[in-house]
Amino acid sequence: MAFDCHFNLSTGPCCWLTHGMSTLPLYNWLNRRSAGVLLHISSLPSDTGIGNLGQGAYRFIDFLKASGMQVWQLCPLGPTGYGDSPYQCFSAFAGNPYFIDFEPLLSEGLVHEDEMAVLSALPTSHTEYGQLYQSIWPILEAAHERFKASGADHFKNYGSLKAFRKAQAYWLDDYALFMALKEHFDGKCWLEWTPSFRDYDKAKAKKLPQSVRDTMEAVIFYQYLFFAQLANLRTYAGQNGVEIMGDVPIF
Repeated sequence: MAFDCHFNLSTGPCCWLTHGMSTLPLYNWLNRRSAGVLLHISSLPSDTGIGNLGQGAYRFIDFLKASGMQVWQLCPLGPTGYGDSPYQCFSAFAGNPYFIDFEPLLSEGLVHEDEMAVLSALPTSHTEYGQLYQSIWPILEAAHERFKASGADHFKNYGSLKAFRKAQAYWLDDYALFMALKEHFDGKCWLEWTPSFRDYDKAKAKKLPQSVRDTMEAVIFYQYLFFAQLANLRTYAGQNGVEIMGDVPIF
């Protein structure tokens, strides 16, 4: 039995396992070549101060298809902290609410046109993260309050919020608790929180302030919107022969 590896300029790396008179490819998934583009969501054109999962993303998929590209690679999509690097996220599971497309929220009345003026005034040539941080959260909070007041469990074709919470329960509530406590303690590092909230088990066992519980519900709602919009975008990409390739927040 022999084992041979080489690099073929036409097909890429090839490994073969030779047994007797027969030769079989060891890695039979290395059987095609494709080309793609690395472009993060934040770099797409939009009128919200940063690229999002809306029209700009769909138009980019159309461009990739027309160009013969088959792969769209993204940087990590997680919620960023200080410095706004996509490689330094608060969660490896959660999505960044900055990327939520507001158009569906506008069309359904969860966001009002006059509220969007502050985002429309942000630069379109680059992202001013400081201004975005100050501007976007009040709009998202208002959208959550209106959705909560409606008593609905579904938004458009996004599926059941209750079902989403159940499917993502292995990380969602814990993430929401962390983010709500971080807001409660004015964005400070968890090492600077009140000692009884630094320990996960103790924090979960405590009777949380109403403001913290309200923020947890809002954080979960933002993830519901993000995941649904990303799923719709991935479906559209697949229908147009474009694969979306992600990345891992390694810092």
